[in-house]
Amino acid sequence: MLAGFLFLREPAGTTGSERSTSAPELQYHFTPFGSRGARPPKPLIADFIDQMREEGFAVELICCVLREQGVQVAARTYRYWKKAAPATRIVSDAQILNALHDLKGTPESLYGRRKMVAYLRRQGHAVAHCTVDRLMRLAGMNGISRRRTKPRTTVPGPEDRTPDLLNRDFTAKAPNRVWIADFTYVHTASGWVYVAFIVDVYSRAAS
Repeated sequence: MLAGFLFLREPAGTTGSERSTSAPELQYHFTPFGSRGARPPKPLIADFIDQMREEGFAVELICCVLREQGVQVAARTYRYWKKAAPATRIVSDAQILNALHDLKGTPESLYGRRKMVAYLRRQGHAVAHCTVDRLMRLAGMNGISRRRTKPRTTVPGPEDRTPDLLNRDFTAKAPNRVWIADFTYVHTASGWVYVAFIVDVYSRAAS
């Protein structure tokens, strides 16, 4: 979810006493940060601050507005991020996110968490299930789950049941004397299918 906020910027060329009389330029920007949950990744925050700086906003003002939106970051923290080398987790997250974004529009992009973990491991990424789950949510990838619903069957009443002609005696003294039949349903990739079989009680040969 996007959170919006207002930035106040004075028109270019206003200095000194002009600032008290000139109307500030009002701009509305959107941040890619939600109002709830954990703080977004550092690269995402730093990139957003860089983008706002290119539009002429001061770092202190940007950080102040971000804190009002629930993203706790100070100007000195941002400057430290720009100087320090990226952490190992940030680098690995970026590599996995790049791999996830490369899957957009492919059949693999429909994978769920478990299949995606197996796929990334085959590609050489040492990832855990919790990491893939977190980064897939960040990338907006949910996968597709198939609902497995059993086919509806009806239970016949006593008057609709076929009489037991064998009286539960499933033996025969010669072939082709007694045949039994039944059917069941099996779940396949294309859905539920019914399977029927007929068996010779004597030879156990099915047809």
